Amino acid sequence: MRSSLNMAPCPLRSRQHGSLPSALSPRITREYRQELAKVAKDDMEHAKTRIRGARNKAVAAIKKHSDDLSIDLVRDVENYVRSVLPSADF
Repeated sequence: MRSSLNMAPCPLRSRQHGSLPSALSPRITREYRQELAKVAKDDMEHAKTRIRGARNKAVAAIKKHSDDLSIDLVRDVENYVRSVLPSADF
């Protein structure tokens, strides 16, 4: 456990009391909270971009093959893709 915590990208430290290992978390300061919020915001933006890209790629693939399919089927599949992959406006 100690080596896993020390190699992890999170700021946890390990300590061992006899045979009982424990994990110490850093003191939560205002700066640390702000840094965590900034990282979470960046990760959320990246996730939104990936979702939009996946949705647009799926709709483009459907439209590419729309010549072989009926209009109703294409519309149903596009609506399904849009329902499965939301607009990422959360």
